[in-house]
Amino acid sequence: MTLLDEILLKCGDYVRGKATSITDLTFWNEKISRLRKECFRMRLASQRDRKIPNPAEFIFEYRAARRILNAAIRDSKQKCWNELIKEVKRDACGRPYKIITSRLKKQSTPSVTCPRLLK
Repeated sequence: MTLLDEILLKCGDYVRGKATSITDLTFWNEKISRLRKECFRMRLASQRDRKIPNPAEFIFEYRAARRILNAAIRDSKQKCWNELIKEVKRDACGRPYKIITSRLKKQSTPSVTCPRLLK
C-alpha cells in the first residue's frame, strides 16, 4: 500500500466530500420514491419501445408518470415549506434559524463598484 493510498483511506470522506443522498432531502418521502421508480421504469420502457411501429403509447405513459412525479414533489415541497413557516411562528431560534443562517453564509458579499466609494 502506497503512502497516497493510506492517506486517502484515512482522510477519504473529507478529501472526496460527502455525497448527499436524494433521500436526505426534507421533502422526500416514500410516495415520491415509489413514483420515481415507476417514472424511471416508464422512461426505460419508452426508450426501449421506440423501435416498435407505434411507440406513442409508451411515451404518453412516461409523460403522464413524469407529470405525476413532478406534482407530488411540488406538493411535498409546499407542505414542507408551510410546516417550516409554522415552526418559525412557534420557535424562531430553532431549526428555521439554522436553515436561514446556513443559506446566508453561502452568499458572497458584492464588491464595491461605485467610483465615489472607491476613493
